[in-house]
Amino acid sequence: MNKLITLATTFILAVLLAAPATVGQEGDPVEPAIAIYSGGIDVLQQSSKDRALHEAMLLLQRNGLQLPREMLRELPPEGREVIDLLMDVFMSRMTFTLSFDDKIIREQVGNYMGVVAGVQLQVSVFGNSGMTPESLFEQVKSVIEKSNGPPMMPVKEHPGLHLLQAPLPVYLGVQEINGESAMVISLNAMPRSIKIDPGGFGIGDGTFGAGFVDFDRMSTILQATMTPPEMKQMWTQMGILGPETIRIEWNVSATDELGTMQFAIRNFKQHFGHLFSDEPVTREDLELVPEDANAMTVSKYRMSRLFDMFPSATTTPEGRAVDPTPMDMAMGMAKSALGIDLRTQFLDYMGDTVIGYRSDSTGGGGLMSTVMLVKLDNSQGMVDSVDTMRGHLNRMAANEADGHVHLVKWSDAECGDITTLAFPGLPIPIELSMAICGDTMVFGLSPQAVVAAARQKQESRSILSNGAFRGGKGPTGIGKSMGIDFYDVPSRLADGYAIMNAAMAAVSNFSRSVDDPSRGVGMILPTYMELSRDAIANVSQTSMDGDDLIYRTTGDPSFTVQMTGLMSEQISLFLPAAMSAGMVSGVMLPAMGNARKAAKRTRSMADVRNLINSLNLYAADHDGDMPDSLDVLVAQHYISNDQLFDLRNGQEWVYRNPGRIHDLKQPSSTPLIHESRASDGSMIVGFCDGHVRLVTDPSEFPSSSHLDTADITPPVESD
Repeated sequence: MNKLITLATTFILAVLLAAPATVGQEGDPVEPAIAIYSGGIDVLQQSSKDRALHEAMLLLQRNGLQLPREMLRELPPEGREVIDLLMDVFMSRMTFTLSFDDKIIREQVGNYMGVVAGVQLQVSVFGNSGMTPESLFEQVKSVIEKSNGPPMMPVKEHPGLHLLQAPLPVYLGVQEINGESAMVISLNAMPRSIKIDPGGFGIGDGTFGAGFVDFDRMSTILQATMTPPEMKQMWTQMGILGPETIRIEWNVSATDELGTMQFAIRNFKQHFGHLFSDEPVTREDLELVPEDANAMTVSKYRMSRLFDMFPSATTTPEGRAVDPTPMDMAMGMAKSALGIDLRTQFLDYMGDTVIGYRSDSTGGGGLMSTVMLVKLDNSQGMVDSVDTMRGHLNRMAANEADGHVHLVKWSDAECGDITTLAFPGLPIPIELSMAICGDTMVFGLSPQAVVAAARQKQESRSILSNGAFRGGKGPTGIGKSMGIDFYDVPSRLADGYAIMNAAMAAVSNFSRSVDDPSRGVGMILPTYMELSRDAIANVSQTSMDGDDLIYRTTGDPSFTVQMTGLMSEQISLFLPAAMSAGMVSGVMLPAMGNARKAAKRTRSMADVRNLINSLNLYAADHDGDMPDSLDVLVAQHYISNDQLFDLRNGQEWVYRNPGRIHDLKQPSSTPLIHESRASDGSMIVGFCDGHVRLVTDPSEFPSSSHLDTADITPPVESD
């Protein structure tokens, strides 16, 4: 156990505790790639509703860990000190930065420890109203000594700073950072002062947290450690690598009147702009949300471009088949199961407006009242696709679920046809439903929610009349924002208050001193009337500023109010979904097994195409003669050894040498590559003309095809 504590302590000191670090020699600062600021518990003094919680946190910090002896029996004394130290650090105002020395990293590519030497971490801990940086440093020294950590040598040129004698240089001590005293730990470089200013959002007394991630300053380390070209291509597409990388910035702060969260992604439009519509959220969009909604999101997405984020390549520029990407395989499986092409017969029919909300009208305001609406560009096309999907899924369910799963089609007088996922004979407490009502597709966790959402079109009042939404200054983003979100915190306080009360009682007891229990905070959570008084809703707006995506939320400044609202999302609301998932999985396991088999079949067919291409390349290089065996292709590097084996059954592919390819009279019916045995009553066969298909009946081939009837046998595998 002592060794474990020693290792944990060393790890904490060398990795977790790091602050505004710079790269290079003294006087040669480098901007960090990642910078994070935490305001610590003193930010809780900003709101009167949080000050009792702040006082309890200070008591907890002062008293330290006081769990019963039985619970601490296996924990050595230094282990308790490590936990107390971590509590003190994370309750303090602090900064963390990560920087990279590009020169060192380039010179040490391939040398792991050399590359690590170019990674620079630094943490500056400024303490809080109950803990000074000097007292934090004394705790760190005590932990190092008791856990037999590396010795510390004073740095003569910098009083108060020490160098740990570790494999990598770690500087530790109390220094002045940004004009303030701080306990500093810095890996691989001397500690420096770096101002963290994420996008001009600013950091003040009311800042809970802030920071940025700049991928441009990580490009060298990513290039040095990332080898797969597919990963590099994907990261370039996402803006993590390349000439115009993204930069993520955030700031969460509060005054005594308003809480604000600001989030920005710089250069967003360059990489993800194709996913967003140029049209802003309109009043007509918001009118589809009822007045009594307590949570809402309205966004302008180009749903038809969603799959463009994933690579898909089924042929080379020369027209030769290649291995399918995971997206190709997923699309193939979906088409097999649904009977439609998800891209051209589903997503392409969708418009750019996506709305999600929950309300009293659609089911009482909880989880089961959740609905999603999608505007459609091609309503009739979507109706036809839904009919096709329903038929395919019902046939699959009839075979695999013994009649216990069925998509039921029924009608509502105002909404029209509705499709509901039913479980005949099973007491599953959920009926997922969907309907196409005019130019809108409506999804809901219950048929009642779908019908209520469809009828909202006829209502004269909407979220635009909601006082909490208007009080959160929501309408100011109409016509300007590509997204508007709303969460009615005041309406959720009553449901969350009991759970929050229990949580604060636990904090109250945990923070009391065992030696003097009377020294504690009498009431951490305000009374319900005090907590709910003047509470305001959260309203968010998403917009583009040039190439940058800007997300801004305003809401109640109290941490306690926000947490009480979140506590209303009780776990009990998810029980119906959890019960359904368990029962559905039991019923649908055979179908899931079939999906896995379909994926293997799709991949194996692609493997056969690749083998045929390699055989044709060999023939082109050898005057039309085919090789005597596939081993020849391996020996001459046309294919790799693992391509000899069939993914479906683990056996080697059977190769039938046709001689000179140009002499074949019926290449389209002459097998070239096929499986050694059938799987699921079928056999994958690749023909000399290059096409591949499943064969279930050998009699359809002429005798000259050389495909023996005995090759197709009943399935043997037990997948």
